[in-house]
This record gives sequence, structure tokens and C-alpha cells, in this order.
Amino acid sequence: EPALAVKSLFQGAVDFIPKPSGVISYGIEEIKEEIIARVKTAASVNVQKMKLIPPGESYVKSPKKFKPRQAVIIGASTGGPRAVAAVLSSFPPGISAAVIVVLHMGPEFIPPFVDMLKWKCQLDISIAKHDKIIRSGRVFVSPGGCNISIVQDKAVRRFSIQKNLRYSVPSIDLTMRSAAKIYGEHVVGVLLTGMGSDGASGLKAIKDAGGTTIAEDESTCVIFGMPKAAIGLGCVDEVLPLPQIAGAVLRMI
Repeated sequence: EPALAVKSLFQGAVDFIPKPSGVISYGIEEIKEEIIARVKTAASVNVQKMKLIPPGESYVKSPKKFKPRQAVIIGASTGGPRAVAAVLSSFPPGISAAVIVVLHMGPEFIPPFVDMLKWKCQLDISIAKHDKIIRSGRVFVSPGGCNISIVQDKAVRRFSIQKNLRYSVPSIDLTMRSAAKIYGEHVVGVLLTGMGSDGASGLKAIKDAGGTTIAEDESTCVIFGMPKAAIGLGCVDEVLPLPQIAGAVLRMI
């Protein structure tokens, strides 16, 4: 049941593995390596970090030190659902930029995840769709099972959704690179907890285009892999614990 799986992530589960279809013994054999890898990952997690995430810090809107940003791209993987919710729940209604979330999660789990976000946040949140126009003040979540990029037709920016086997699905790198190309210096890239390195080169593309980049600090990451990879590339402007990230983004836009 997808809704129960998503609920378990908000209640402290590290991850889940969808049950294979068909004959159970054959299906289990097909995903044996994935099961082993995820169990090892779960065993390495500091469970103290899975406890209730504190609310974001309050902030005072100060004179802008940055050029106004038109888009915020947030990428996350293991531990990401709760981290994304913690950031978005600290954003006010009518945020002045478009927010695009790319989360490593299967397509069947995205609708209940979005429903949970709507319950926790005061924002206009929807699932990104092909050719959907990107508007400020709204949050768009990658549908899962495919990759999303941002394209521009004259002054209109839209989503392009495709199956692209050259990248992981969904690819944080791909979305961030397209955002860097379209928005240039007017984009903020945020990389949260996750295993591996997806998002690191995407964050670098944003930095190289003149945008601003944030990575979650190890102290609050469930898995520090993705932020660590980005920091290793030297492309991160600010490394912040999770409760400080929303305030930093709001000051930038």
C-alpha cells in the first residue's frame, strides 16, 4: 500500500522496498542485491537523526544580498521525504519563486507523498506534468519513474518529461542542469540527504551558471552521500543543518 509506505517514512522508517510482482521467490531473487544494499544502508544510519525533525528557524527578511531568484530546485534521496517536508513546511504561502522537488521515489508513491505535503504545508503543491507551465508561488514534485527537465518557449517555461536511460530515474542532476541553463543566476539549488552522488554535478552546473547552492550539513543528514559529493566538487555556497535551510532560501529569493 503506497500511502502506508509513505506514512512509515514520516514516522521514522529509513527506506522501503516495493514487493515484487508475480511469483514471490523469483521476484525476490531479482531484487536480492537491492534488498541487501538497502539493509546495509539502514544499518549505517544514526537513528537519532530519524527522530522528530525540529521546525525551521524563524527569520527576518533583510535587504537582499542576492539578485532575486525565480526558481528553487530541491533534490533528495534516502531520508528525503521528511527532509523535504521540513523545508517546505517553513515556506510561507505565495513564495516568490517556483519550487521544484526531485525525490528518488517510485511513481506509485509520489501521489501519497504529495498528499502528505499538502497536509503539512501551506503551499500550492502538485505533481509535475509534461508541458505544464512553471509558475512562481507553486511547488512541483517530480512524478517518479521518469526524468524532468525545464524548457523555455519564448517567455514561457514548461516541464519536459521523458524516459532517459542514460540517467538515474528521476535524475536530480538532469533537472538541475536544465534549470541552470534556463534560469542562470536566478536559481537556487538545494541538495538534501541521500545516498550516492546524484545532484552533485547538477549543483555544480547551477553554481557555474551564477546561481546559489546549498547542501545539507552532515549533522542532520540521514545519509551524507549526496551533499558530501557536492561539497567535494567545491560548488556549495552554504552547508547548513536542515532547520536553517528554509530561512536561507527565503533570504535568497
